[in-house]
Amino acid sequence: MADLGFPIIGDVIYGRKKNSPTKKEYEQFYQRVEEINRQALHAYILGFEHPRTREKMVFKTDLPPDMKKLIG
Repeated sequence: MADLGFPIIGDVIYGRKKNSPTKKEYEQFYQRVEEINRQALHAYILGFEHPRTREKMVFKTDLPPDMKKLIG
């Protein structure tokens, strides 16, 4: 994703570096990024076919509170 210009927030290896000009522009945002202490990666919905039963499985979940705070 970083190669495409969309680094994953909180990714310490491929995400934006701490000393980037963007951090200075968005200092409060990056402070919140450091508070979540993980990658800000979330899927609202995931689905697959169960390998044994062939049942269609679908899982939905809301955005976690720390990520809501990050974008809020």
